Amino acid sequence: MNRRVNALRHLKVDSEILTVPQIKRLLPLLSERSAAGRQIFGGFIQRRGGVIRHDAVAWGYARAADAQGVDIIQECEVTGFRKVNGAVTGVETPRGVISTTRVGLAVAGSSSILAAKLGSTSPSQAWHSRRWSPSR
Repeated sequence: MNRRVNALRHLKVDSEILTVPQIKRLLPLLSERSAAGRQIFGGFIQRRGGVIRHDAVAWGYARAADAQGVDIIQECEVTGFRKVNGAVTGVETPRGVISTTRVGLAVAGSSSILAAKLGSTSPSQAWHSRRWSPSR
């Protein structure tokens, strides 16, 4: 926790370590032990930070993408890519191949896994790759 707070401070993000009594003042109903018996030893806070519902953000992006003509297929995993001469021609899914000339990776923790299937070491490297850049 100290490392995280120090890293945030290094990035000029206001954050501070809290003791258990400080946490109890902020959250008086908080139990000092979890249901599994784990004890709280402290915490940290970003007082100017906000809370955002990640699902609302995802749906906002989805609505905006849909308005731009992007096809969104829910609950359809991308398992691989089809390429011809280094250019993406489609994505492979359990439901079959979907032909396309443009691909965007927005899959949270699995972005690097899909980028590796494109022959890239990171999503950003894949995005800027001449082999499958969306600008091509």
